Amino acid sequence: MTRSLTYLALLAVATVALALSGCGESTPTAAKDKAAGSTDALALEPKEVRLTEADVRRYMAHAKEEIEVRRPYTAMKPGQIDEFMANLKAVQKKHGFDTADGYSISWTIASIFGGIDHQGSKRYVSRQDRLKKQLADIRGSPYMDADSKKAAAQAIEDELAEIAAGKGQPEPRMPENIALVERFAPEILAVIVGGK
Repeated sequence: MTRSLTYLALLAVATVALALSGCGESTPTAAKDKAAGSTDALALEPKEVRLTEADVRRYMAHAKEEIEVRRPYTAMKPGQIDEFMANLKAVQKKHGFDTADGYSISWTIASIFGGIDHQGSKRYVSRQDRLKKQLADIRGSPYMDADSKKAAAQAIEDELAEIAAGKGQPEPRMPENIALVERFAPEILAVIVGGK
């Protein structure tokens, strides 16, 4: 379940990044705006920012509305991408997530939320510690064949090596951000899972 929660939280960040990047826009105006220097979130480096309670509440309101916007597009038809992206951008603009700062807020919240042990301690666990636990679970799994175990373990070992080399996604560093997101985690979870 934790892995799927991480996915859902990061999906919200990816959606902000897609909308900021202008993906799906094929109009001449969009091309002109992009050429004029509009922000391309896909090229942005994730940056942790100091969060406020208002940021977290705005994130939850944004996530709830974004879920509603996504529902009609679960089976997207050709030609709907522009409409879908316009609807997402409208929600992001409404909640202030249509800027590089908004992307940083979204990334900060999602990276912490994705690392919270929702089933156990309800606390943030570092990416390295989560990966080590996953590695132990894989190696001890009676449900995986030897080849699957080997491939999954190698992928995790590669990621652990990246962390050791100082590469990959940075960890959240501000304890006050971690405490704030931990405090709101049950509410964020209710929004992401239930759309409430």
